[in-house]
Amino acid sequence: MPPLPPPDWPSGLPNAKIVAGDGLRIVAERISSDALRAVHVYFPDPWWKKRHKKRRVLNEPFLRDVHRAARPADRSISGPMSKSILKVRSG
Repeated sequence: MPPLPPPDWPSGLPNAKIVAGDGLRIVAERISSDALRAVHVYFPDPWWKKRHKKRRVLNEPFLRDVHRAARPADRSISGPMSKSILKVRSG
């Protein structure tokens, strides 16, 4: 995989970041531990067929990276996909 381009942070917005790239890699490679207050995934499963499972955003490695990057006080799960996420987390 090619290296990620340097981040393009908007000036004057210290709590907002815009990155054009693979969100899975950004969280895994660029976000430090305990740095996030929230992660919003709006379309988590566009690949509903079983054969596309490897393309899904909410997978075990991504959830592990988000858990590492989230501040301890902000490590909670809510929303319509929460039961599926908890299944992945618990094994």
